[in-house]
Amino acid sequence: MRRRWDLAARGYVAIAADYWRFIDGAYRRNTFAWRSEAESTAILDIARELAGADPDRVGLLGFSLGGVYSLLIAAHAPERVQAVVAYYPVTDFPSWLTGMRSEPWMRPAFFPIRWWFHRESGAQSDAEYERMLRAASPYYPADAIAAPVLLVHGDRDTSAPIEESERMAERLRMLNKPARLLVVPGGRHIFNFRQPREAAFAWAATVEWLERYLHPSSS
Repeated sequence: MRRRWDLAARGYVAIAADYWRFIDGAYRRNTFAWRSEAESTAILDIARELAGADPDRVGLLGFSLGGVYSLLIAAHAPERVQAVVAYYPVTDFPSWLTGMRSEPWMRPAFFPIRWWFHRESGAQSDAEYERMLRAASPYYPADAIAAPVLLVHGDRDTSAPIEESERMAERLRMLNKPARLLVVPGGRHIFNFRQPREAAFAWAATVEWLERYLHPSSS
């Protein structure tokens, strides 16, 4: 909330998207909250109707799963997004769920996580589940992203290892897309809510990135 007000004070129309889906008779939020590109970009349609919003200068900012969504929205609507900042996202779910963790204690911890992902997907077969994991991973549609991307990741993140952002940044660069990886020394997962010094360092870079590509004060 504090960051949103900071953006508003700098001249942005700042809104927060929270994706939910009607599942089994109730609204629930999960990794597979939307199942189509039209659903993922619905927030852009809402933002377009807000007073003071400029549809030609749209930036996306997300943390963790929000970072995943931001990258995917940019891939699904490249002509409508001018800048992206994604904090510690998982960019390749198939790799993340099956990869060996360097910390021995993390390996058994991922058994229930894998089970939870499969259950939440609602997939009727392993093939469908694999397709859904790829569809939820911004690494694969990276070639469609046109907006400059800033990836922000702590080097001590054990939930979403920094390799997730490193691979995404490398892929974007290989595709000749403007991208930068900001490594936050000592940063853990959701460091911006728990580590004030690291949060301030990353936020300064975030604001600079948005200012560079959106220029809200130039009109």
